[in-house]
Amino acid sequence: MPAKAEAVEQLAASYRNDELGEIVVILNEETVIFDFGEFTNEVTTKMNPDGSLSFASISPGRAGFEFIVGDGQTLILRDAQHAYIFAAK
Repeated sequence: MPAKAEAVEQLAASYRNDELGEIVVILNEETVIFDFGEFTNEVTTKMNPDGSLSFASISPGRAGFEFIVGDGQTLILRDAQHAYIFAAK
């Protein structure tokens, strides 16, 4: 399940959130990897019912994280009570 090329082209090289730290985007020929420093996670794209696009983690044991594409310069990680905004660096 490769990520959609047009979405990948819009990714910045890295993103940062003051509370959660940095995400470095690693692009390989067929995969997109989010590097969190302590661990890495392969991601793919996912269309959401509301029409928004997410990068969803698919690495075994670490699947289930979804980063919603914001205004083109942000990725948003949500949990039940918070929305963590990662801004492009």
